[in-house]
Amino acid sequence: MTSIKDNWQKGLPKELEIWGDWLSGETGDAEDRALRLSSNRPFPWWAKPLIPGQPGRIRVLDVGAGPLTVLGNVWDDKTVTIVPIDPLATEYDELLRKNGLTPPVRTIYGMAESLSEQFEAASFDFAYAGNCLDQTIDPIAAHREIFKVLRPNSSLISIHLANQGEEENYEGVYQWNFSLKESRLIVWNHSAQYDLLDECPEIGHHHFEKDGQYIKMTLTKGA
Repeated sequence: MTSIKDNWQKGLPKELEIWGDWLSGETGDAEDRALRLSSNRPFPWWAKPLIPGQPGRIRVLDVGAGPLTVLGNVWDDKTVTIVPIDPLATEYDELLRKNGLTPPVRTIYGMAESLSEQFEAASFDFAYAGNCLDQTIDPIAAHREIFKVLRPNSSLISIHLANQGEEENYEGVYQWNFSLKESRLIVWNHSAQYDLLDECPEIGHHHFEKDGQYIKMTLTKGA
């Protein structure tokens, strides 16, 4: 029987193809492309209130960032270090080179399921994940690892399409679904079902909301 990991690995070439077209300029969102290539992009206003104490030096993790992080790092006199990770970082570097592009912040290799092997515990002030955690091999493990490397009282904001595994017929990297049920996040496919809050006791405050087809989550690590 083909495993989730096998299916996930088979889907990686498709991800490279999509990003290859996007980097070459074949995108319906030229503004997003231009912003990601900008070296003077502000740190997102919606993340600022979630940085505990707002220190002078802030370290931010962008999980599944693709070749170009969506986050800016300009915030007044603060030093914001963005650390974008992605399993395809090496391949993205080659695509960037082919298109003559230099990223403002270079994505490095990293798997969400093993962050604590790559980074020190409690070493990030904030984490962001956009349309990626439901495309991991193990979304529950990925969330647990994010909270291991976040400092106490620090937050993860993630934005994901609901039920994307179903929409994509469980092909390639689309092996899981995120669904909201009675203000709980359910991670599921046809073989398993998990309640994120039950599986991740590290989560203190949480807020889930539906915005069209998207689920927006703010998850704060306990003190």
